[in-house]
Amino acid sequence: MFRAVPVMIKAAAIILKIYCVLSILIAVLALAFFSGAKESDVAGNLVFSMLLLGFPGSLPAYPVALLVSDLFGTHDMAAYNSRLVLLSWWFVFFLFGAAQWSGLLWLARRMKNEIHD
Repeated sequence: MFRAVPVMIKAAAIILKIYCVLSILIAVLALAFFSGAKESDVAGNLVFSMLLLGFPGSLPAYPVALLVSDLFGTHDMAAYNSRLVLLSWWFVFFLFGAAQWSGLLWLARRMKNEIHD
């Protein structure tokens, strides 16, 4: 088990990097395909993609994203008609996922330090 810790650290660092790259790619694609039409599925695809990338840590991100988008609701802005709201949804999901994968990296490093002490 103890020999696996350096491998866990490398794997966690790679997962975090992959998560960041894919998340940015999702945001760029969502903005590229953004049309502002209510029938557009860009917001739903963005949420689903980010939910999958950050699962299970991104599960609580959905209610938080709803609360954030509610702040824009008074200005008649929604994820389907505002790039700002769309990016706020992405940012909330990104934060939750990044916290999860960063926490995994931190935990692996902590295990390594405890083994050497």
